[in-house]
Amino acid sequence: MGTRDGWDVSDEALTKTYEFDDFRAAIDFMSRASERIDELDHHPEWTNVYNRVEVRLQSHDVGRVTERDERLAEVLDACASGRTVEPELDTFGHDPADVRRWGVENGLLDDESAPLDQETFTAYHEAALGPR
Repeated sequence: MGTRDGWDVSDEALTKTYEFDDFRAAIDFMSRASERIDELDHHPEWTNVYNRVEVRLQSHDVGRVTERDERLAEVLDACASGRTVEPELDTFGHDPADVRRWGVENGLLDDESAPLDQETFTAYHEAALGPR
């Protein structure tokens, strides 16, 4: 097993323990991360004890580490450090500015500066070309 960016790495899983100033900071991290986790639709095994959050990532459908786990590790590191990482979205080749405009016109986004999500891209794509 090796390490990378603080993660213990093996074929079976990525693991890392995050340590925060206190319990509240640990829970805030988990809350921030949960929004991003849902966007990625790939969920960690994690536990919290006081100021520590232990994380284990594995793609259970294949029983090993995949790109989904690597991406989630990046997102969790960003959430822990307070950085923002945009989710990787399937844009279907569409210009995000066009999608934002359409999203506002169709009530999916509040304004054209709102962050895009996969749901908006998919709805735009299906409206333009039919279901994928």
